[in-house]
Amino acid sequence: MNISTVDGDIPITALATVTATDDDIDGVWLYYSNNVVGNFTKTAMFDDGMHNDLQANDGIFGATIPEQEAGTWVRFYVAAIAANTYNTVSYNPPGAEHNVYAYSVQLSTDAPQLTIIDESQPIAAYPNPAGQVLYITTPQANNSTNTQTASTNQQSNIQIVNVLGQILYSNPYLPMQTLTVNTQDWPSGVYAIKVGNWSQKILVAH
Repeated sequence: MNISTVDGDIPITALATVTATDDDIDGVWLYYSNNVVGNFTKTAMFDDGMHNDLQANDGIFGATIPEQEAGTWVRFYVAAIAANTYNTVSYNPPGAEHNVYAYSVQLSTDAPQLTIIDESQPIAAYPNPAGQVLYITTPQANNSTNTQTASTNQQSNIQIVNVLGQILYSNPYLPMQTLTVNTQDWPSGVYAIKVGNWSQKILVAH
């Protein structure tokens, strides 16, 4: 999954690579919301080469999220529906609608920036937004790249900091672990999870 982001006056395009296995693809849908909590807006994704989705029939589906005001947090996820009797649904990220991708809109006078949401990132945090509990999982070091990354990460702690830079949570980084963070007493707002030089923003909403 990747998403290109520019300033708040310009729509963005979400791209999803969808691969059919035993069944054909019945449809791919993008769900997005500009609210921290609440319902999502549903829009179809297309692989026709006309929705900023590169080439037609290349397995990459595209859809546009409308422009948003600066400072807005946007949540989104993708659902792919199989053309079988049960209309089996696969979600990206897994666990949607509770675990979603999120980005903030920033007003910029600079050239458009590209932000990649990489599924090989050192941790996964969910749900996002979090309510009473936040779960943090780390991947298995199962190839040379992940082994090197995990070795680097093990020299650091997993930390969660607030907007003032105060450390609210810290735990050693280990591969293949799931951590449970109690966020019920944290004020609603934006926090950052840090592992070495890597960081990810999360929302806490009560």
